[in-house]
This record gives sequence, structure tokens and C-alpha cells, in this order.
Amino acid sequence: MNGKTGFALTSKRVLWKLMWENPVSIHLKELTPEKVRVEDTRLIVDDQSVDIADRSVAESLAGVIVELTLAVNR
Repeated sequence: MNGKTGFALTSKRVLWKLMWENPVSIHLKELTPEKVRVEDTRLIVDDQSVDIADRSVAESLAGVIVELTLAVNR
């Protein structure tokens, strides 16, 4: 990520905002683990993606999002 990208995780949703673009908000209740993946340095959640700029960080975030999704949807 660069200084122009904001990213947040809460117990209810995943959010990010890129400069000059609309914010993205994805509710964890509406998400399944299969909808979270990494392609190169891009974190893809549902049909939205954000370039994290570091593959290992993107993979770590994907893992956290999957765990949050599983916990929320028990």
C-alpha cells in the first residue's frame, strides 16, 4: 500500500479507500472464505481488489479476513 490508501478491519467489515476512488466496504456476514484471495500483490475480497504492494502482507491480510469471516459466520 502507499500513503494514499487507507485500510481497516473491524468485527463487522473490511474497508479501504484509495485516493480519488469511492470507499469499499464489505460486510463479513455476506462473505465466504472462498471469496478472499491474493493475486500477486493484490488482495481480492469478493469482487473488489486493492493493491497492497507486498505479497506477504496481502497474504497475511487475506488470512486474517478469512479467520474473521469464519468467526462472524459461526
